[in-house]
Amino acid sequence: MNVLFAASEVTPFAKAGGIADVVGALPIALQKLGCDVRLIIPRYESLTGSPRLEGVLRDVPVMVDGGEEYCEVFRTTLPDSTIPVYFIENRKYLSRGPIYNEHGQERPFAEMSRFLFFSAAVTAVIPKLGWMPQIVHCHDWHTGMIPTLLGRTGLNDTKTVMTIHNIAHQGVWNPHDIMGFLGIPETEERYHLDARDARGNFNVLQQGIMNATIVNTVSPTYAKEILTPEFGEGLQNTLNAQQGKLAGILNGINTTRLDPATDQNITARYDRNSLDKKAENKRALQQQCGLKQDPAIPILGFVGRLAGQKGIDLILENCTLMAKAGIQLVLLGTGLPDIEKRVTAATERHPGNVFANLGFDNAFAQRIYAGSDLVLVPSSFEPCGLVQIIAMRYGTPAIVRATGGLKDTVPDADSDPVHGLGFSFDEFTGEALWEAIVRSMRWYKNPTQWRMLITHCMDQDFSWDSSAKKYHALYERITK
Repeated sequence: MNVLFAASEVTPFAKAGGIADVVGALPIALQKLGCDVRLIIPRYESLTGSPRLEGVLRDVPVMVDGGEEYCEVFRTTLPDSTIPVYFIENRKYLSRGPIYNEHGQERPFAEMSRFLFFSAAVTAVIPKLGWMPQIVHCHDWHTGMIPTLLGRTGLNDTKTVMTIHNIAHQGVWNPHDIMGFLGIPETEERYHLDARDARGNFNVLQQGIMNATIVNTVSPTYAKEILTPEFGEGLQNTLNAQQGKLAGILNGINTTRLDPATDQNITARYDRNSLDKKAENKRALQQQCGLKQDPAIPILGFVGRLAGQKGIDLILENCTLMAKAGIQLVLLGTGLPDIEKRVTAATERHPGNVFANLGFDNAFAQRIYAGSDLVLVPSSFEPCGLVQIIAMRYGTPAIVRATGGLKDTVPDADSDPVHGLGFSFDEFTGEALWEAIVRSMRWYKNPTQWRMLITHCMDQDFSWDSSAKKYHALYERITK
């Protein structure tokens, strides 16, 4: 089965968020199941991982903005695999600046035109690769126009999967500019091109949802949540109309790279049979953060964006209570300046209990997973979430809000002591988070019970192998 992944990013070459990790790991697991999987992404101005690129195609015409624009295609392979990765280069739209226009450095339509061009270029390149995909697997709004454009360019037999990683990001603009850029008459009704979202805008993700062969999200619970006004971000009616083709498959993690038994970023390597060594990582984390080195003091860790969605407000609300209870808190992340200031203020108020690293430091993140006793993931919504999964891999239970993938991966230990993997709460409030922290401390103070919880976390299979089997079944279903 031939499958082409189309995405805006992929680890290790271009990464800004969780999409890159999925696109960089899932194909490897699918290849083990017999799929011929290949990837296609933009060739950005700056690529990481020093890929050795081989020229494949030159001067491929792409019809956009009332004329022809040309692109080139290069190829390399994913590290430690034989999976081809194609890079589409175009100086005007793709190969300048960062992946996303996050800081408003480009004109407003620049990011939209970048990914509209990318989608059009993918459909122009496919017939010239000498290899034809049976399925194009599209990821988030950046590739939302591919299902439509495949049909308009005659590739009607190619099936499409549209994966929604985060429905909050949709690709919204006025229809006149988008239709004009793609050269589509505004009166054309095929492929739902006359559809508009609740605000009357042309919505690229909405197009992907309606025109893909099948749609999936990154956890079963999130697939249900986005059918509601609370989580649907204005697309709930569209999704409900397409509910028969909506699935939810939980993300996995790279269990080879994320392994406490081999991780060179942590102080002491360990597995479920050598958990005493985990204490060495705790002591090292306390030392690095300037906190009192005491194995009896519980450490709560946080790794993620300092944003309202991630529940950082709930954490800051509880800093004083944590300090009074003798709990240490270690935070890693970046965010809006005002939130970063509040985090810094919390460290200044509680210097012996709160430490924050305001940056992105992958090695330090690994040390938090290995050295903390629990991690906090109190998100208002979470399509899947990887922090809690990685933490459990390192024998660190999570305190989560019961939403999306957090609900699917962290059953509450008090509600189900046999199968529980952490502690969850329902209401998105500081009080509810604190109550979950208090409950977790009761388990923490019982060494036998706590060790049982840790080993249960480490026994879970969160590898991509399990999820890949579900994607493979999805592919077989739509190709048959």
